[in-house]
Amino acid sequence: MKCVIIGNSVALRVRPKEPTSSLVYGTILENSKLDNGEKIEVKNFGMSRLLVTEAFRNKDVYIREFPDVFIINLGCVDAPLRDIPLWMSDILFFRKKSRLFKFLNTLYLYFIKRYSNIFVHLRFHTPWVRKKKFKSYFRKLISEIIKETNANIILLGINSGNKLMDNKLPNTQKRYRIYNSIIENIALEFKLNHINVSDLNSSSHYPDGVHYNLAGHTIIANRILHYLNTL
Repeated sequence: MKCVIIGNSVALRVRPKEPTSSLVYGTILENSKLDNGEKIEVKNFGMSRLLVTEAFRNKDVYIREFPDVFIINLGCVDAPLRDIPLWMSDILFFRKKSRLFKFLNTLYLYFIKRYSNIFVHLRFHTPWVRKKKFKSYFRKLISEIIKETNANIILLGINSGNKLMDNKLPNTQKRYRIYNSIIENIALEFKLNHINVSDLNSSSHYPDGVHYNLAGHTIIANRILHYLNTL
């Protein structure tokens, strides 16, 4: 069975780093087998800071894999209220050779990052992807996958975040709940499998408020595996 993961850094990282830090849920799945003994092939297109708008633009890359199952793990980057605009983040993440990079990176590390909650307010509580746009692009991504493939689709929920995230970017936990509701409603609309992760807790499963530790990735992998065995 072939699976394709469309996700942000939640699908790529184990935090805190451990000797088994490469064992994200995709790797754990690939090291597992279905109940009938069939091997699981996983192509992980997880990308740091991936937004739903970027995932939609990359849709043809994912679709050309023609997997049996798509696992979509988006939302935790789109939802929070941000201390810097998206154009600045693009330079810091993707254009390190830009003439502006050194200046903006210094500005961010030594000033903005220290007072990020203040900058969230100065930016009028603006996320990188607003709710309406998130819903629209998420639906369009799902629609294109359904149109072009016969694959099953699993939607992963967003974890609940923690106070650490709220201290840095105010109202993150509330925003995650709102965007989670959007994902759940899309799952209902398209009759897709939705994996709820709201029962996981930060201290045991995602200490940094975003990325899963090994225990968290193992739970996610087992929940996906349970669904794969029903196909």
